[in-house]
Amino acid sequence: MKAFLIANPKGGSGKTTLATSAGLSGKLLERVLKLSARVIVPVQHSTFDLGATRDFLSHLPGAKVVLKGKARVAVVGMTLLDLPTARTTQDLAQWQPILDWVGQG
Repeated sequence: MKAFLIANPKGGSGKTTLATSAGLSGKLLERVLKLSARVIVPVQHSTFDLGATRDFLSHLPGAKVVLKGKARVAVVGMTLLDLPTARTTQDLAQWQPILDWVGQG
């Protein structure tokens, strides 16, 4: 059995990133979502990742904070962090709208 510690980010800390597994669900997912204004779900084109993402996304529509519009969700393709730096330079401009969206949260 895995143990999880969820703590509220310190006040005035600006933006905080919470990285979780796609297997997060139930009350634990609700607790994490309460800390979130924006949820970015990165997806890689693989059978395993697509299946895990589909299962994760199936839990979001019923989450209270999503239903109330307090946490917004975006699904994006392979992240820049997964690629060598030399291959990300041209993609940074494509990510600017996502970064702007996160900044609004």
